[in-house]
Amino acid sequence: MLAVLAACSPKPVEPAPIRNPSGLGADAYPPRGWTWSPIPGPGLPRRYGVGSPPRVPRAEVMILPEREPAEAWFPVVNALTARGYTVWLADPQPAPLDAAKVNALRSQVIRGGSSGRLLVLGQGRGAVEALSSASGVMGMVLWSPIVGSAPYVVPRWEGDAMRFLGLGGTPLLGQKGWRDGDPPGDPLAQAWMKANPTLRPKPPTYGQIALYEAQIGALKPSNYLADLRRGVPVWFSGGDEAARAACAASSDCRPIAPGVTALIAAFDEATKEVTLGAPPPPVGKKRKPAPAA
Repeated sequence: MLAVLAACSPKPVEPAPIRNPSGLGADAYPPRGWTWSPIPGPGLPRRYGVGSPPRVPRAEVMILPEREPAEAWFPVVNALTARGYTVWLADPQPAPLDAAKVNALRSQVIRGGSSGRLLVLGQGRGAVEALSSASGVMGMVLWSPIVGSAPYVVPRWEGDAMRFLGLGGTPLLGQKGWRDGDPPGDPLAQAWMKANPTLRPKPPTYGQIALYEAQIGALKPSNYLADLRRGVPVWFSGGDEAARAACAASSDCRPIAPGVTALIAAFDEATKEVTLGAPPPPVGKKRKPAPAA
């Protein structure tokens, strides 16, 4: 049904050459050995990148951002790899809110990684994807999560008519694409987009909004709270009213300051907690219960 709503025919991923903007700081370039590849599975093509430390990683980190473009996340990636983490970065374009793609990345690509330990960072509406794949992770950081509101308000009659006509891939009426200076207040993202037209976001489509609304509907407040109560530590910074309320009701939701330093401290704490306890089960598999005494 969602494929009908999206009304898009997937095309083979043919990564366009990416130009590095001039004047970048040393930490804003791709880490050594960085590669981009397509996430497997049907739907709109979407890429992921991976970078690893020069030693056995302490854990895998999957980054699910809403912020565009993915290249603007290189300072975070470099800081994490320098700390000993392998980083998997999902590009939010061209279909930024697709839990099926994230599950494919996790189950078919990352699997257990070389460490068997998975941490997740969800930013903005990427928190919906993060929470949809929360099972079995050892820790999660949510930066300014948005889980209770649709990114755009579409009149019901308008959306239904476009989907009925098979025009889910049509951009929303009245929405404009990238303009010079977007996104405001983010010079690094602006530099990457200005140097690379292919990195500039396009207006959202009716199908993408339908997909987002379906995922929000599946991520009911009760399920959201359950994810936060399964013993998985969740570090939380900012967010919309629904996200703040869920965190306040959780037994293991910890406040965190914005920024990379606090992010690394949280992930270090999560890996330390696991290291001091029993070895973690492989990602995606449940730990067997201990035998009765």
